[in-house]
Amino acid sequence: MGLMRLIPAMSEPTAQDIMSSPVKTVLPTATIQEARQVLSRSGHAGLCVVSADGQLVGIASRKDIEVSVRHGLAQTSVTGCMSTQLKTALPETSISDIQSLVATYDMGRIPVLTSNGELVGIVTRTDLLRQLQIQPQEQAFSHSSAPPLPTADHLYQQLSLRVTEIWPAMMLLATIAEQRGWSLYLVGGGVRDLD
Repeated sequence: MGLMRLIPAMSEPTAQDIMSSPVKTVLPTATIQEARQVLSRSGHAGLCVVSADGQLVGIASRKDIEVSVRHGLAQTSVTGCMSTQLKTALPETSISDIQSLVATYDMGRIPVLTSNGELVGIVTRTDLLRQLQIQPQEQAFSHSSAPPLPTADHLYQQLSLRVTEIWPAMMLLATIAEQRGWSLYLVGGGVRDLD
């Protein structure tokens, strides 16, 4: 009788698994120019503003900081350009819940706070995209019985009933993409509506 190994089910990653930490921060007393310098050195696209006792009070995006500088406000407090309408996550918040926050509220970064409000990390769109790239590879190992992706013939059969006039254009795009070594994907309603 052969040896049987049980592979534990893979649980969904959480904020703690993908967040960046420690988080670059400035005090509310910092000027917009000082915040701009911190962003410039770190290469980040946003900066958390925290009180002296470490409580998150806002986020200043690079875009808002640059607009403020262009308007001659570089020496004013960073609180003048920060957003206080924040959505946050706990370390144990699932990645799918964070993705929903980002998509629903069009936020580029979600601060991760402990239950007592301590800032322990931040999840950015880049972190989420990186995780999305990893997940299909993991799923290939854990879901080997997943249904196969539709073939070009299947797509043609389904789409030709509705959009025969655009099929030649789609094939032209596919040919160009193949010649250039690009991957081409059909997304949105066309894929959703396949039978």
